[in-house]
Amino acid sequence: MGELSFDGQLHPLRGILLIAIEARKQGFKGFILPKENAREAAIVDQLEIIGITNIKEAVEHSNGKISLLPCSMIPEKTSNFIKMNTE
Repeated sequence: MGELSFDGQLHPLRGILLIAIEARKQGFKGFILPKENAREAAIVDQLEIIGITNIKEAVEHSNGKISLLPCSMIPEKTSNFIKMNTE
């Protein structure tokens, strides 16, 4: 998910937090999006968010050539996770 440029780079989206909340409500397990959006989307619990910089990373991850860690698994000094009630 993101804006793809002609050179294969991904550009960030606006409103990614609302997109992530709705994706979780709809039953999505996670998604791949631009690194600039990954931390914001990862605050929604129960979603696996992988941040990438270009389409090549997405293809190589999907083909098993590289392994990208979900954003919530990347160590950070502080992390804020929002527990969402989807009932």
